[in-house]
Amino acid sequence: MTHCVHLLQNTRPHKAPIKLVGEIVLRPLIHGHARSRSVILSNVLYVPALSHNLISTTYLSVHHDYTVLMKENYILFKRNGEVYFVADISEQGQAFVRETVMDKELVTGVRLASARKPDPICEPCLFGKLNAGLFPSTGHRSGAPLDLIHSDLKSYSVPTREGWKHRVTFVDDHTGFKVAYHMKNKSETFAALKMFQAYAETHWGLKIKAFQDDKGGEC
Repeated sequence: MTHCVHLLQNTRPHKAPIKLVGEIVLRPLIHGHARSRSVILSNVLYVPALSHNLISTTYLSVHHDYTVLMKENYILFKRNGEVYFVADISEQGQAFVRETVMDKELVTGVRLASARKPDPICEPCLFGKLNAGLFPSTGHRSGAPLDLIHSDLKSYSVPTREGWKHRVTFVDDHTGFKVAYHMKNKSETFAALKMFQAYAETHWGLKIKAFQDDKGGEC
């Protein structure tokens, strides 16, 4: 997912909060020299509400045969035994591609709204900050997905090893689909809501109709 519209070309408006779906081509630099082979990121979602670009390591591993090696301060991406790129992890838990140049002239193949169903992978589930799951729908009251979303904010009595102090959870009343976003500050709650909304509305092709906040507390 990206918030940088300048990385895309041949675009036109689409439904908010996800505006576009397309491809971004990266041409990594290793020790200052351009590689002969580009890295193509497909099915990239343009979401203006994001503050950082996000990438799904699960999607790369499952659908594109990448081997993802996660260390304390960096992540290594390999395919067919060859290193494609390395991402350094900051003290805030964010990852940045090392020595890589993004140039809008390298962007190709933007595909706008189509009948193709979105991938069943939660793009925001990155580096342990988001956990997603599907639970049995027995006992749910609403008649269709996204008719009602339950929201619950919890604060940990002791911060986690990674420094997370809070957790906001969103649960679809009809399907039981659940996403939990771990945060260091409660001020990140709105950003988490926008990311959940972007994924959920694209996944089901529906709009969220109502939220129910249970005014969570300590856990």
